[in-house]
Amino acid sequence: YRGFLVGKSFMYVFDDRYIEVIYKAENFKHLTGVDSHLSAKQFFKLASRGKLAASQIDFSNRHPYALCRKKVNHIVQLASFATSACFMLEDISTKSQCYKFGTTDLNFSLLMN
Repeated sequence: YRGFLVGKSFMYVFDDRYIEVIYKAENFKHLTGVDSHLSAKQFFKLASRGKLAASQIDFSNRHPYALCRKKVNHIVQLASFATSACFMLEDISTKSQCYKFGTTDLNFSLLMN
């Protein structure tokens, strides 16, 4: 995530429209699906340095372990996913949030606001 996406901007073009997505370090915590008392920036800093401790990661009804496991399995594919041809989605609602846009390869969806 840090090496291929953080600080980079991608433009998704669809139906004569486009959106620009900038991948930020503080989005990493959400992408993992875990809960933590750490701020998003602290979480990313420790995780990217390999210093994140198990005591700094939590699971809950809003951040269940099964969802985290599913998300983490896809993080390693995120750079190639972000640069490949995918279907665009609009106005997607999950149990916890509504998203304006998303992209999917029908196996995995990346949702964005």
